[in-house]
Amino acid sequence: MSGKHKAEYEFYPAESKHEGDCHRYSGVDHNGLSDKGLESVSLNQNPYQKEKFTATFVFDTPADKRAQRMEAVLGLLDINGGVKAEPNSHGNASGFSVAVENVAQKDLMKLVVALTHDAPKDARGDSSHYAVLGTEVAGQIIAGELKRLDLSPVEAGLVSINTVGMSQESVFLKGLAKPSVYVDVTFDGYPTSPVAAIRENGQMTELKGAVAYEVQSEVELRSGQAPRVLQAMKDAGLPAKRTEDGQYVIVSAPVDSVTGALKNAGLVAPAIHDAVKSAADAAHPGQQQINADIAAEGMERLRKMAERTQVAKPPAMQ
Repeated sequence: MSGKHKAEYEFYPAESKHEGDCHRYSGVDHNGLSDKGLESVSLNQNPYQKEKFTATFVFDTPADKRAQRMEAVLGLLDINGGVKAEPNSHGNASGFSVAVENVAQKDLMKLVVALTHDAPKDARGDSSHYAVLGTEVAGQIIAGELKRLDLSPVEAGLVSINTVGMSQESVFLKGLAKPSVYVDVTFDGYPTSPVAAIRENGQMTELKGAVAYEVQSEVELRSGQAPRVLQAMKDAGLPAKRTEDGQYVIVSAPVDSVTGALKNAGLVAPAIHDAVKSAADAAHPGQQQINADIAAEGMERLRKMAERTQVAKPPAMQ
């Protein structure tokens, strides 16, 4: 999607008790919101049920492409957004609109996100409904709505945080005193993040003569975002390497260290990191220090090995 587009927010208060407020995002300088003809996105309040809104997407599309574009928008909202929308063709004009009725205010963000990702038309996935909105403009709309509604991305349901516990059988087999709990974070509803997901996993190691678990994070990248993510990890002093397929970065640190690095680099909102840190502190308190102690002990072993190797070297020939 072209970078020439920018979303501008406008508010139209109700002028009578038979009307509702209207919140609208439209393109600056008549450029629209996307190369695919999206002109505006609006929320229109139901005057009689004020917590209910209608989300409307208005397109300016050539007549010969209208049917195809309309099908794509309806498909994206259905498959990606999980909603049924009502299309409205503008007569003989080139444009059309699509409306989703009876939504809450915060639902607009998820509907906007639904338009940013391709979706398969059928179970085989042979063909797709292609995205009609770029993530940059979607991010502007999302940022505007989060500010307007005073919500964090987590509170808005754009980011999900889940904890996954180790089974008791695994605890017994691995000889651990208590089960390990991992934190997984997915960013499916937050397209401005450079990562799609962060999933913790662990590996057994030894720390001070006892079995310990070192927690690592598997970072699923969004397209083209590897350099930014790797630089953020480097700046935070976190060991990280990209997988051979290029889709992931493995970071030798728990998830809250990763989101902290992304936050410091300006790549995720501070509210996301705060929520992740709270979940991580509850799931595995002190894990950052455990990881640091494991790394320090490993470095000390390497230092001693190097010293022994140096001592064992034969004297140089004269």
